[in-house]
Amino acid sequence: MLQKVYTHAIWFFIFLMISCTHEPIAPISDCIEFDIPGISFGPDFAETGTQYKAPCYNPSNPNEFSFIIDDNAMEISKLCTFNKIEGTQTILVSGNVDTEIHPEWGLGNKIAFSIGYKGYSIDLDDRLLVQMDTEYSSFYPEWIEEGSLSFKCKYVDFTDNSSGGVQKSFVSVYAEDGYQIDSFQIEGSNGFFRAWGMGSYHGEKNQYVEIIDFISASERYRYLNFIDVDKREIVKSVNIIEPYNISSITCIKWHPNGQEVYFTQWYGGLYKVNIETGVSSVVLESCDNKWYNRFSISPDGTKMLVEKVNCIFNGLAIFMNSTIVEYNMDGSGERVILE
Repeated sequence: MLQKVYTHAIWFFIFLMISCTHEPIAPISDCIEFDIPGISFGPDFAETGTQYKAPCYNPSNPNEFSFIIDDNAMEISKLCTFNKIEGTQTILVSGNVDTEIHPEWGLGNKIAFSIGYKGYSIDLDDRLLVQMDTEYSSFYPEWIEEGSLSFKCKYVDFTDNSSGGVQKSFVSVYAEDGYQIDSFQIEGSNGFFRAWGMGSYHGEKNQYVEIIDFISASERYRYLNFIDVDKREIVKSVNIIEPYNISSITCIKWHPNGQEVYFTQWYGGLYKVNIETGVSSVVLESCDNKWYNRFSISPDGTKMLVEKVNCIFNGLAIFMNSTIVEYNMDGSGERVILE
């Protein structure tokens, strides 16, 4: 009996020693840092197989969204819709849909997108395809509600040329039949502004926000410019306070609350900005084997669909695979929808 008690005491003492001298077990992370050779030009980037890109919620039904299938093997890109409840996929346009341009689903049950960098819209009720009447390349469609024409498609024509140190951002407005009914430009001043072109429209505020770079010989700043659509002027500029290095912006969206703007960057994470303070914070953190591209925020502001890009490095090139994942707005609750 004494021997048994003595043995148990020894094991208990060993357990206490192990418990007190070892750090708690850290949670397993899915981040991988690539061992990339120190070459100045860096690795090549490539895509293989089928990619699922640029999701956008149906503003009338958060269980449905549009997206682009990019089939690299077949060299075909398709504009599609997907119903999360039924698990059904519908192909709307097949051929050469521009994969760099984020399609936008409007309240009029129309989706704006581009082919050959020309703006198009498709009516989901009758599948009528309409081309925007413009001689310029059209990027970054946004639907707006104005006057008797319930929904118009506003494209930023990315034909921005600097003139006398001033950058001009051109905005064109189209009616539902595709004809241009309005056009105006927004000018920066006090230096050279590089307009990214992409932006996001907030209906209640009637404001359009876009990323602007201010560049001089010794300084570089990044601003959010808020443009009043009726007044056609910049009503506010927010200098983003960045605790990290931000590269090329790939997508920017208003949150429905009108207080925050979300954006993503090339080979980077998903961030949000408080437009009153300009302070930005990380929502989805990136690392070498994953980053986040185009995204969409649900109409009620509780969810987001994100193009998550998973990466593999083979020693020479980084191979990217785009999937569509849904998250809560704080970045929790990851749910893979299409991969």
